[in-house]
Amino acid sequence: MTLQQCFDDCMLSRRLAGLSPKTILAYQQFIGPFLQSAGPGLPLDALTQGHITLYLSGLLERPLSKSTRATYIRHLKMFLKWMQEEHCVQYDHNAVKVFMAKLSSQLPFEFSSHRLRHNFATNYCLDQYEERGHVDIYRLMVLMGHEDIETTRRYLHHANELICAKDCISHLDKLYSGET
Repeated sequence: MTLQQCFDDCMLSRRLAGLSPKTILAYQQFIGPFLQSAGPGLPLDALTQGHITLYLSGLLERPLSKSTRATYIRHLKMFLKWMQEEHCVQYDHNAVKVFMAKLSSQLPFEFSSHRLRHNFATNYCLDQYEERGHVDIYRLMVLMGHEDIETTRRYLHHANELICAKDCISHLDKLYSGET
């Protein structure tokens, strides 16, 4: 079985599970570049950590926001997990973690896949607030895969702090800007 055939099976299983056409399209858009990078005709048993690392390295070179990059990684992890469960594909399932650790050691700041998730959730809240004036925390809960709403509320709390700080102007700011 090839990588493309496996992906087609994955999308069929998602359709049968009742996912919307919009969600299926999102999966295709976010996993399609991985298929092109590794080669859609690649036999499943030939998929290596090298293919995954090459793709993730390519993501870093693209002009993507951190939250978009996190979305690509999250979709790839879902697909790789599905491949392992449904087709007994044995690959190094820590490939993303290993890549993140290597990347983190080369950066002058803390970096991890968990931080990417946190960044995605916070930016999602900020974007939703700017676009709609409110945040749909239940939608974020589904996107993050949380089972408990309280886990998701932490991201909302952090985003609210950033929104408040952005809108606040202290009296000292007014003094230094010449306002009275």
